[in-house]
Amino acid sequence: MADNTKLRERLEMHEAQLLAAEHPHEMVDIMLAAADLPSATAAVGARFGTSEVASRAMIELGFHRLNRRDLQRLMAARDDIKDQLLRAES
Repeated sequence: MADNTKLRERLEMHEAQLLAAEHPHEMVDIMLAAADLPSATAAVGARFGTSEVASRAMIELGFHRLNRRDLQRLMAARDDIKDQLLRAES
């Protein structure tokens, strides 16, 4: 069961980073308007309905990872985690 928990946490973070990549302008606007990192994390969570961990993962997604190749790798990693969860739960 602990393995599934870790996989679910990784999946949540990967999905959050992909969400951030879909909304880069909003992410920048939130970061520029925030007084500090905790308020930025809270604002991201409020805007996208994400947990604190997922919101932090969204903030930590660097611009250098927004290219097609890295986004495809992120999607592949997410899909792999989903497959692992399906196998573990069946």
